Amino acid sequence: MNAVHRYEGTVNQVLGDGVMALFGAPLTHEDHALRACYAALAMQEAMRRYTESLDGQGALRIGIGLNSGEVVVRSITNDLNIDYAALGQTTHLAARMESLAGAGSILLTAETLREVEGFVEVRSLGAQALKGFSNAVQAFELLGATTAKNRLQAQASRGLSTFVGRQGEIDAFRRCTAEADSRSGRILALVGEAGMGKSRLFREYIENHLPSGWQIMQAFSVSYGKASPYFPVVDLLRRYFAVGPGEDARSVRTKVVARVLELDPTLGDTVPPLLALLDALPLSPANDLTETSLHDQPAILEAMV
Repeated sequence: MNAVHRYEGTVNQVLGDGVMALFGAPLTHEDHALRACYAALAMQEAMRRYTESLDGQGALRIGIGLNSGEVVVRSITNDLNIDYAALGQTTHLAARMESLAGAGSILLTAETLREVEGFVEVRSLGAQALKGFSNAVQAFELLGATTAKNRLQAQASRGLSTFVGRQGEIDAFRRCTAEADSRSGRILALVGEAGMGKSRLFREYIENHLPSGWQIMQAFSVSYGKASPYFPVVDLLRRYFAVGPGEDARSVRTKVVARVLELDPTLGDTVPPLLALLDALPLSPANDLTETSLHDQPAILEAMV
């Protein structure tokens, strides 16, 4: 349920052995299918971490089914709250995909895949015969998310059209780059209506016109990021410190401390807030600090404690 709420979905039914969640209804989101995929992956990651915490004493695995399409949503009101019920073949097919999914797997239909293609990695399971459906249904297993954060990046994996024009903007970028290279700090803000090609322009300049030797870091604001404080900042830090998805806190601490000390040993007091943003602060600093070779850095030890 926490995973559903993180991506602004609605848990409309709590069943004996699971939940049913809606994305895109009753609150509409243009990326509802992608939010559902991210929520499903977050659920499986939470189950994986929980199983690891059991130290081999057991395991908890869930199967998840996803489908996209039109539904009829009705509200059921009482004196305390409002519940929503979704009706239609779309929900029935989602339930059938959940039944087909094995423990620890996520299955989705071709309808959902069309909405999220380029943003996720899948494995085709072929046509599946499902109870209540006369025709076989194409099923896919959701394996993970790609690095794409916007539609331009997703489309780039399939190839982009030839870039034409915008020479005036490219020249302005070059001037700012030259000024920054001469140690005159510059911030370039590009403003324009949606669909005018702002992201494509930046991509073109970075890939074909930016001088060699520059370090490029990118972070994106996403629609579902409102529920996560400092989401773009955290995204930027994860890229800078090369923190991978699902990486354990101990490994994150090692990377952050090593990189900060490499930049400047006097930056030790920045380590705790950085680790806090990355959700990697040690629960018991005295026990974990020696593993990251911090015993030779008194300033950081004091800051961490």
